[in-house]
Amino acid sequence: MTETDSGASAESAEPKPRRGLRHWLRAIPGTGRDYLLIFLAAVDVVLIMFRNTFEVIVPVNVSYGLIAYDFGVLTFWGIDFLLRMRKDKARVSFALAHWYEIVGLLPFSVLRVFLLLRAAKLAIAYYKLGRAEQDVSRMVTRELTFRFRDVIIDTIADGIFARSLTRVEEVMLRLDYPTLSRAALERHEPRIRAAVSETLQSRSFTAELARIPFMNRVVAMMGSDISDIVVEILRDDLIGDVFHDITEAVLRDMHRNLKELDLERLTRRDNGESTAAAPDSVAHAEAEDKNG
Repeated sequence: MTETDSGASAESAEPKPRRGLRHWLRAIPGTGRDYLLIFLAAVDVVLIMFRNTFEVIVPVNVSYGLIAYDFGVLTFWGIDFLLRMRKDKARVSFALAHWYEIVGLLPFSVLRVFLLLRAAKLAIAYYKLGRAEQDVSRMVTRELTFRFRDVIIDTIADGIFARSLTRVEEVMLRLDYPTLSRAALERHEPRIRAAVSETLQSRSFTAELARIPFMNRVVAMMGSDISDIVVEILRDDLIGDVFHDITEAVLRDMHRNLKELDLERLTRRDNGESTAAAPDSVAHAEAEDKNG
């Protein structure tokens, strides 16, 4: 194992910072309005179950009061749904992403339980945001546009891809890059020498120097010496180490982007538009490069 491999293994073996209560509180998605509506819907579902179960013994005036409460919940939810859809430019996509609210707003009390799927969405988002390593403070109040079907498919696909990527990383970082680079250099050495010589002769200074009598041979010798220097540098283990570090950085960046993409899907539109904070991702990548 090379020194770089040891450094990579040591870096991956470092324990992740422990997330405290403040982190989990900051990761709570949604707004106070979301939780108020969910609370009203939950109470409505309980009251509907109570009325349907004890319909025979429930007084008529109490039954009317429960119906009035159900109507009030539908009114609040309906106004909230229309206001949110009005602000959204992709209204068809919004309606498809929030189909459960449309079903829950139908005038059938048995369907009211569908409104509680909004709480399930918040729970899924809370789980994903709580596990995130980057700053998610700008995402917790954004509209959740993901679909339940997509969550299931993406979770399975991301899990398989992440596992495959880990396997690829294990194999790629075990490769002998210096030996591979030297083997590639031997195959392309004639082309490298020809390219160096051609480039040197195309420069104005060496071209003018070659026109001087007896200096053409000097220019040719300079080209040969420079080619030897370039080839010696490329044969050094440094080039292999450079390729190793590039591969490691690419794989690490793929892991990071996979985690960020999982968060971006929470608020991304169907047309590919993402409302996730791109500057946050860039800043996170720059900070990680500086620390690395």
